[in-house]
Amino acid sequence: MPLLGVVSNKSPSQMSMKYKMKLLLYVLMISMPTLVYPQTNLILTGKAPLLKDGTEISITPILPKRLLSKAVTIITHTDNHSFGFSLNVYGAALYYLKGDNGGSLLFLSAGKINVIVTDSILRKITVIDNLVNVEYQTYRAQLDSVSLFRDYGRARVDYDVYMRKKDPDTALAKQKMQKRDSLLLLLHSQLISMSSKWIKRHPDSYINAYILYDQIEYMPEDDLKRVFNSMQAIVKNNIWADELKYRIDSLFIGGKAPGFTQADTSGRLVNMVNFRGKYVLLDFWASWCIPCRGENPNIVKAMQKYRGKNFTVLSISLDEKKENWIAAINHDGLNWTHLSELKGWKNAASVRYCVNSIPANYLIDPNGKIIAKNLSGTELLNTIGKLIRQ
Repeated sequence: MPLLGVVSNKSPSQMSMKYKMKLLLYVLMISMPTLVYPQTNLILTGKAPLLKDGTEISITPILPKRLLSKAVTIITHTDNHSFGFSLNVYGAALYYLKGDNGGSLLFLSAGKINVIVTDSILRKITVIDNLVNVEYQTYRAQLDSVSLFRDYGRARVDYDVYMRKKDPDTALAKQKMQKRDSLLLLLHSQLISMSSKWIKRHPDSYINAYILYDQIEYMPEDDLKRVFNSMQAIVKNNIWADELKYRIDSLFIGGKAPGFTQADTSGRLVNMVNFRGKYVLLDFWASWCIPCRGENPNIVKAMQKYRGKNFTVLSISLDEKKENWIAAINHDGLNWTHLSELKGWKNAASVRYCVNSIPANYLIDPNGKIIAKNLSGTELLNTIGKLIRQ
């Protein structure tokens, strides 16, 4: 969904608003470059009686986390209470349509689509001639009815507020944390059930891949693969299905670990392919991450016990300041290869591995296949020990 500017030999002051809108639509329709995905055209026209002429309206694709940096916003302005966009789309896609004071999520497929906005904050929107959005709004209504969202939210706030108190009672804090976490587990279970039932009852729905992707952090990998493989091919022609396939093929247990090259502490470029032939614990951490620092002694024990036995550690830091990174390595005695771009969460390897929280790790076998994930404590030592003895 690339962004194009308007090209004209007239100055902005010489062009009427209506002329600029027509020119923008024309340029977008004929000039958008082709992406790597097969694309078709979506032409959206909107009527917004309560919006003043000249109001800025934007549309932004909502993409999987790994691809967020590729999301490009297209902007136009209302003229005669109307607006419009022309987009190259790959299957059905999710967008955020935004005005000056608010916006709405819309799930749109290719074709000509009419939108009627009946308020001034783009919350009351009727989409005509687009069944995909009707399905999406129906599913969203089901999500909104889940009371566990509210219950979990209250428990989380209760715990956070209590922990900010001076000298909180350890036993009470643990009780509040357990309540929060138990509600979260129940919420995840309900959402997994809801999404699976929707896909089963609506096998030809174009929002199915998006719904399944939304559960990727919570649904067991084997269950997710089973549901994905059972989905009809026609509903997999979109970016959400492609991302699911990437995660399954590259980041699930049994997947082929993605490669990358980054600089070590001395600035020397290191390619992950150089570690083939060994069991590698690919560890994502940062000097500022307290849980990471707490887990480091276990990784040190594993390295000390199995160094020279076809095992090594490769750490990727999400630090931004080199001095903090180096100081933590030295302080914790982390005697193995360390890489970083010093870009924080924008580290290319962490993005490629879809790391959303740290500590996180992947255990990779000598052939480059992922065989375990997020190992910690005694589980880390036991798992590596079993592999080394094989």
